[in-house]
Amino acid sequence: MNNEMDMVQRHGGVVRQAKVNTPRRRPGRKMLAGLLIVIVCSAIATATLVNYLSNTATTNVTVTSPIHLSDNNWNFGQGTAHGGNVYQLSTVATNTANRGIDGVADLWVLQSDDGGTTWHPFDFGTNGNGITITYGSDTGLIINASHMRFPATGTIPFAIGDTTLTFNVAFSTDIQPNTSYKFNLIIRPEGWP
Repeated sequence: MNNEMDMVQRHGGVVRQAKVNTPRRRPGRKMLAGLLIVIVCSAIATATLVNYLSNTATTNVTVTSPIHLSDNNWNFGQGTAHGGNVYQLSTVATNTANRGIDGVADLWVLQSDDGGTTWHPFDFGTNGNGITITYGSDTGLIINASHMRFPATGTIPFAIGDTTLTFNVAFSTDIQPNTSYKFNLIIRPEGWP
């Protein structure tokens, strides 16, 4: 002990301890190997479990419109209309869904001035320009120049099965003579654009 004290006194009374550096092992290699073994075992167990559970059942489905109209080329039933008369356009809308659907009827009117060779949108203007269309007592809503929506507000209920749609078309006495008209109807379920 005296020897140690003598050493302390010779170096100014400060005791210094020497650090002994021992080589450290890298824990990463063993940890990495262990982690790899755990991952491989988990993958094998998962694959075995998935094979044990079941196979996959698949099916293909084609969705069609729930509303079908009875006649895509519906008309007045006569080839010539006269100014001042009221005609009925009628069609049957069949709801093929398994529940009732609310919808609107979109009606487009096209006009031909050359006997049906070329067609262009009819312009309802602000007063109908000689054609007034109603669905029951509803006068509809003019969406743009040749497009009307029925009803003007709300929807038409389509129960499961058939619903008859009848539109009254009145031609004024001053409508342009020798002109052909087409009436195109599309049923749009509520909420569809």
